Amino acid sequence: MKNKLLLITVALALPAMAGEPAQVTTTPAPASPSLWSWFIGGTAGYLVDAEEAYYSGQVGVDTPWNVGGWNVAMYAEVGYSEADNLDIDASVPNGARVSDDAWVFTTSVFGGLVYNVNPAFEVFGGVRWIYMDDTDIRGVNVELSDDVLFEAGLRFNF
Repeated sequence: MKNKLLLITVALALPAMAGEPAQVTTTPAPASPSLWSWFIGGTAGYLVDAEEAYYSGQVGVDTPWNVGGWNVAMYAEVGYSEADNLDIDASVPNGARVSDDAWVFTTSVFGGLVYNVNPAFEVFGGVRWIYMDDTDIRGVNVELSDDVLFEAGLRFNF
């Protein structure tokens, strides 16, 4: 009877000791993307009609909004171009060259592609239609009108 009891106890205990205990693993849910992701960046481009280089700096935010499947970003930008190829000699006495700076209102529409190198760094390029208000340079009206800008840039997300 003692042997039978010992055999029954061992038989019941064996399945509990067989192999490793089962581990329950859970996969964490992927981190949800930030609703507002801030960035700072800059571009270098080429104005087709003006035949000039164009540089800009940006500070902005990627929004959680989509329009027709396209992501929306909002940003403030400061741009710079030399405008060396503007010919205003005809209006200046004796054909003398003048040098002056002018600030003008611009607005633009941009379309392009972004490559995310890693979560903090992206490279982008695209085409922009840009409108520039007319300006006066030393009393001479210079029509800047609109232009097409091809550009490439870098952004750092934080």
